[in-house]
Amino acid sequence: MEGASRLRDASSHWLRHTFAMATLLKGQEIRSVAALLGHSSVNTTMVYTGQQTLDLVRAFEEAEPHSLAAAQLTQ
Repeated sequence: MEGASRLRDASSHWLRHTFAMATLLKGQEIRSVAALLGHSSVNTTMVYTGQQTLDLVRAFEEAEPHSLAAAQLTQ
């Protein structure tokens, strides 16, 4: 029930932020996330989602290109 209570109290900003973070962490390309959020600039999405998480996603992607997206496809 705690989850339901938290969801009732959630703002639209929180929901968009959560969507963006979850989508990026699942391996979705940032340009696609920006488009889904209606951002005309990837820079807006980067600010919106938090630089630390984006750096983590970018590091994974640089270490093994498309590894996050590939992992999502096999699940």
